[in-house]
Amino acid sequence: MQVVAISSPRHPEWHWRIMNYAGEVIEESQAGFPSIAAAVAAGKDRLTSMDALDLRR
Repeated sequence: MQVVAISSPRHPEWHWRIMNYAGEVIEESQAGFPSIAAAVAAGKDRLTSMDALDLRR
């Protein structure tokens, strides 16, 4: 899986998205971030916590 940052003219703040390699959105942030770097960093933290949850099963 990978983390990407997105923004649009209607929603200028950056949001992170976790996507699988097939291009499907797994999860997206509800909160906005002031920069691409901040959004990707938060998304990577979330991805890491998701991986940790998967290992516990």
